[in-house]
Amino acid sequence: MLYIRQSQMDAFAKAFVADFERAAVAALQDQYPERCEALGEDGSRKLVRYGVEKARGFGITKEYDVQAFVDLMFAYSADFELSPELGWTKAVLDEADLDGTTKMAVIRRRVGGR
Repeated sequence: MLYIRQSQMDAFAKAFVADFERAAVAALQDQYPERCEALGEDGSRKLVRYGVEKARGFGITKEYDVQAFVDLMFAYSADFELSPELGWTKAVLDEADLDGTTKMAVIRRRVGGR
């Protein structure tokens, strides 16, 4: 029988997060080159990490949905859900009856597919 220790699981999780960060930053550099250039590589990675944690706090955990959440942060602001333009998203993100995928589908639909 194969046993996986918690330290091994932690290492897998850390590697997955690092891979996600690299892929997310690369995608964002293609889509938002000026913003990424202004932030620099480290700043872009920090904003992606912040977005991952923030998305998790709203129950958004699937890779595609987290990427969409981070994309909104780059397109609008790190706290887009508090902005006058997208303040309505806060109610969607706080809705306990919706899972993360549904939350992001509602938001993407309303902002035009971002």
